[in-house]
Amino acid sequence: FIFGSSGTGVDRAPDAVAGLIPYDCLIIYQADLALRQLRPVLVRDPHAEQIMLYGTCPFGQGISGLVAERLEAILSNDVDLDHRGFAGGRGLGRAA
Repeated sequence: FIFGSSGTGVDRAPDAVAGLIPYDCLIIYQADLALRQLRPVLVRDPHAEQIMLYGTCPFGQGISGLVAERLEAILSNDVDLDHRGFAGGRGLGRAA
């Protein structure tokens, strides 16, 4: 399932990424530097609607928030088992 705005070029990104790196879930965020939040703008995941409804992710929370805060990539082969994905109790319940 895909949620996001079409016609922006962002909607073509999942296919381009999938050609290079296989993934189970892809979320593209827009960073709000003033509020220190990530806002999902495109989600390709079976739980896409839930992820979009969940809204923003603060810098420093979860894997994506840590990447935004530290400006460093994180390699996680299984986010369902990676404790950083559930920092502060922000997991989306995908492990259950």
